[in-house]
Amino acid sequence: MLLIYIFLLVGFSECREREILINEETSIETIIFDLNSISPSSLITYQLLESSSSSLLFNSTTNSISITKRIDRDILCPNDDLCSTCYLTMKFYDMFHYDILLLKFKINDINDNQPRFSSNTYSISLTENNIPGIKIRLSKAEDIDCLINSIQFYELTYIYNNRIITSKINLFQQINQTINYNRPFYLEYDSINFELYLIINLTLDRELQNEYIFTLTVNDYKYTTSTKLTLIVLDVNDHNPKFSQSIYTVNISHITPIGTILIKLTAYDEDSDENARIYYSLLSIDGYKLELNEKNDLFQLNSYTGELSLISTLNHLDSKNIFKLLIGACDGTHNAIPALTTV
Repeated sequence: MLLIYIFLLVGFSECREREILINEETSIETIIFDLNSISPSSLITYQLLESSSSSLLFNSTTNSISITKRIDRDILCPNDDLCSTCYLTMKFYDMFHYDILLLKFKINDINDNQPRFSSNTYSISLTENNIPGIKIRLSKAEDIDCLINSIQFYELTYIYNNRIITSKINLFQQINQTINYNRPFYLEYDSINFELYLIINLTLDRELQNEYIFTLTVNDYKYTTSTKLTLIVLDVNDHNPKFSQSIYTVNISHITPIGTILIKLTAYDEDSDENARIYYSLLSIDGYKLELNEKNDLFQLNSYTGELSLISTLNHLDSKNIFKLLIGACDGTHNAIPALTTV
């Protein structure tokens, strides 16, 4: 009958609320509230009606509430970035005042999580000859604490022209970034879309430097985490082949065997990979222009290796002549101007 009477009273009772602030990770068995502190008499009896969590224990003998299990705000309220809506509640019936008392325990975040990148190393790439000012979106670190204890700033550190350069950006105090405009690389943060960018503030030249190494550091005022960032400069075909000499001299005679490699020509291209693949061609003999794939009776040039070979025996008359061969080298670019040398 008493239980039925309590429930009937609950249905018609007013509800009082009280908010109590507690830190996450507070030690187990810690008393976080004493109901006697709000009662004019220690004889008041409270009946626990409901509790939102088993982490809290009500002692009906002492009217105290203590912690029985670990309270981790980041697990309890993972979406509460602003730390404003993470509560544990307990509802009591006040047997003296015949009303409802609702205790709301607001869980206060502490800085107990370190920012983390998803990888210890990142690699990004950009083609050389770029226009300065290009943005490259970077992977951000994650910190599951709420914003006030979460990531506060990023810092980029690198070496350029034998100088250590840093670019630091505060996510919550967006200072004027014009001080970075004279730096070859700097960070930029989009506070609307919450994106972090690397700004390439120079024209890259792969032949001068084919990669740049950065250290990207994140800090939440208590913990610091770093990751390695590598910018790989991709090649474009912006260099023509070059011969080391403009004229080569080879001595042959009528006794030189057929098939003899007279000389191996080598041209150099500062580009890389396919852009540095060189093709050789015999353009003219003694001023006579050879058409593409046109054969001649004396010489053969391997278009891939640059090897010039004798393919027939010189007669006595030929052996007294000076042969002037114009050799070209190109890297396969359409309508490319070949490098020239004379043999």
